Amino acid sequence: MKKLYILLILSICNQIFPQTTFFGNIPDLVFRKETVRTPSQSDTLKGHLFNFHFVQDTLKTPFLYKSPVTLQGMSIFYVGDRLGGDSRTIFGKVGSAKVTSKGVFDYSDSLVIDTPTEQPGIITYAKKDKGRSSYIFLPPAEGRTLLVPDMLVFSRSLSDGEKQRIETYLSIKYGISINYISERNYLSSDGKTIWDFKNNRKYGYRITGIGRDDAFALYQKQSTNIDKGTVTFATVSKTTLNENNTGSLENMDFLLWGDNNEETVFPVEDLLSMHPTGNMLRVWKLQAKSGAGINTSVYFKLNDNITDTEIPRLKIFRTTEDFQNDVAELYTGEKKDSLIVYKNITWDLDHNGTDYFTLNNLQNTGRISVVSTCTELQSGTVKINIPAEVNAVSYSVINTASNVIMLNQQALYLNQIVLNNLPSGRYQIVIHRSGNLSDIKKVVDMEGMYNQNVQDNYLWAGVPIELDINYEHYRYYLTKPNGTMVSHPPFLLEGEGTYTLRVKNRIGCEFERQLRVLNATDYATQNAASFFRNIVLYPNPSRDGNVTVKVDLRAPKPITVHIYNSLGKLLKEAQFGSTDSLTATLAIPAVVGYYNIKIFIPEESKGFNFLIH
Repeated sequence: MKKLYILLILSICNQIFPQTTFFGNIPDLVFRKETVRTPSQSDTLKGHLFNFHFVQDTLKTPFLYKSPVTLQGMSIFYVGDRLGGDSRTIFGKVGSAKVTSKGVFDYSDSLVIDTPTEQPGIITYAKKDKGRSSYIFLPPAEGRTLLVPDMLVFSRSLSDGEKQRIETYLSIKYGISINYISERNYLSSDGKTIWDFKNNRKYGYRITGIGRDDAFALYQKQSTNIDKGTVTFATVSKTTLNENNTGSLENMDFLLWGDNNEETVFPVEDLLSMHPTGNMLRVWKLQAKSGAGINTSVYFKLNDNITDTEIPRLKIFRTTEDFQNDVAELYTGEKKDSLIVYKNITWDLDHNGTDYFTLNNLQNTGRISVVSTCTELQSGTVKINIPAEVNAVSYSVINTASNVIMLNQQALYLNQIVLNNLPSGRYQIVIHRSGNLSDIKKVVDMEGMYNQNVQDNYLWAGVPIELDINYEHYRYYLTKPNGTMVSHPPFLLEGEGTYTLRVKNRIGCEFERQLRVLNATDYATQNAASFFRNIVLYPNPSRDGNVTVKVDLRAPKPITVHIYNSLGKLLKEAQFGSTDSLTATLAIPAVVGYYNIKIFIPEESKGFNFLIH
């Protein structure tokens, strides 16, 4: 009787879920459990929407499937909205491998999702299985709030390219980025790259996309990232469900975007920055793959980040050079419920495959500007012109590093602020105005040009070295050993020799740095003569953003430690007095990604990669 019952289950399951041998041109798919459904009138969408798809897990009783082949080799893919955390919820059993909310584990190997909190994710697992079982077992769903919209099993260990194609499909459909740290490209079903991680590394956060790939039956017309969906793209306009969107895309049309991981806030204008024009800190880079430009509406969910009544403008840079030179197109938007929408935006107008975009809320506060000469700035003298129409009456000066008010309510004289003998640092200037007019805040960063994420010596290993420099704020010119000059990113050290890096700020002041790329022998000789005896960083990788820096020198020297993000922006600075042995713990926000730690003494500097995962 028991055997008859099992055979009956297997027979029913094989009729309901027939064998599929290909998935997106990839052979050997033996099982797929998809829970994306068209909702009926009795269904509720609340809690069951996954990137504009209705997810309804109909598995209420144990489900057993007999694969047509023995699963000695296998590849498993699944998507879930609550992966990681402390629990290990069993989603299914494939051969000897158990599929759980913390990854996949079996008798000889395991894949654990090492995140302290539950979050949406995509799991990929491939190996040779000693169990040689041909059964796939799924237990009943443990709760209505648990969503597993997709699970695929292949009867062999897929190649890296095949896995990337399936991960791309799942990522675009469900709005879940492929792990940033994995450094994997996004590939269409024909193996073509639609998002190149290396070329877009500075904008590799919250990668999301819309697109059509008929081989995968993918037709994603609207998407938002499952991680704090700040931005939504939609062909025509956004609807509750993707299937109800009336827009259209051609087969193999793709639009993918990622951001620089900055905050979604509008910073105080830095009067010395090349980009002083009210741009949001967060910038997105977009990659388009289409025979023609793709037209969409773009929705932003900003909550309390808009501090005035004016709706910020959408600002689009069509090339990297335009981005560095602040040459942009501006589009007006409108409020729609809790969102701001920009309609009828055509992307990739110049067909170069790349756009940058952000929001801009530039207020008309007059032409407030620094009028110091470069010599005056170097000596600590800052002169700021305040046009008469601003109606300024006094000003205050705050050191942003210490948050100490250095000058308070100083009377304005002849519409100019003059600050003398300022130490190197970053200062906020608060301009107080007459009547009920609000204060105007500006920043003067007198050290940013010199705090560059570069070091003196690099080891040539046959691969171009890209400089992680803050080209969002400064203009750069890199002169190569052969005399040629590059004035736009990427800035690459492409061989041995001495390079000259010039940095220019908004008023034309320049700073110059010599960078040397050495072969292994010369690099070792240079290190042997170094004042640094030993440098250790731990833990690396870090989970909480804390890192301990241990430095041993051959003689006492003052030590400075900088931590930069992947954009070359300085996040943390620590200065220490003269010593030959330093142990210090520094902390930055625990945001997953790559960072650089630079250690400076007066004679030289050393750089190290640092990872938060």
